[in-house]
Amino acid sequence: MAQYDLSCVLDPILALSKYGPDITRQLSPMLNLWVSRELWNILNDTDFYLSNPTKLIPKNISHPLFGSRYKLSLADLTQSLKIWEEIRSESDLNSLQFFWVGDSLRNSRFPAREHRLVEKWERLTSALDTEIGNNHADNNALVFACRDAISLLATIQTSFMLSYQDETENLNGQPPKICKFLESLNIACSSIEDSFASIETEHLRQVLTLAKLAPYKWCGIHFCVIFMALPITRTQISRDINNSHNFSQNFATGLQSSVGEKWDIWREASVFWLKI
Repeated sequence: MAQYDLSCVLDPILALSKYGPDITRQLSPMLNLWVSRELWNILNDTDFYLSNPTKLIPKNISHPLFGSRYKLSLADLTQSLKIWEEIRSESDLNSLQFFWVGDSLRNSRFPAREHRLVEKWERLTSALDTEIGNNHADNNALVFACRDAISLLATIQTSFMLSYQDETENLNGQPPKICKFLESLNIACSSIEDSFASIETEHLRQVLTLAKLAPYKWCGIHFCVIFMALPITRTQISRDINNSHNFSQNFATGLQSSVGEKWDIWREASVFWLKI
């Protein structure tokens, strides 16, 4: 049982950073920690990705995830995968008490059983795939891990994503890489600083401090949290799953509004990131 009843989606880029495995291990007893389906697959197949790193990370200097820092990112990624491999060989990943959405309810792990969660997540992911196909010709496993995490954030109620800025991003006031990825899909990601943000960040700062994560901040991991508001995700999707056998086709191409215009669900997403 997590010490705090908070649902945290782990940014795959943070999980696969140099300090990602240690951060994850220290955080898992504190929160309901969710990993995306593709990240779970990556962590279960570290041998393959250590032998084929270009299957994981895009080698494209214009790519929003890594760009010109490809070589440095690849070195950190390789180090991270080796540590994850050690964790998997010593105790298996189930010891970290992750939650995830698998390809069926039986192959998923939830804090509480919610029979529609898999279907809701898959429908959101299907819609996001259209944007990825239109904007990223060099799809790699990390792209799909980010896609899955974004859909997971939209699916789970009262959740946030734990992400980070590297030293350069922090100094230049740039958003986390996964926000750049969202923006490449035409989903805006806004930095917020107001009284509500102050309360959120203070609370989460205490959680991270109790998890003994402060030293990673001093090592250049500038923690951030990402919140998403998606107006119809948790109500309309559930209703349409129950009531419409044509929902899958409608959802993948956009929902029809009351005036007959196509409504793209991801265009309605509002995403905000806060420094911790």
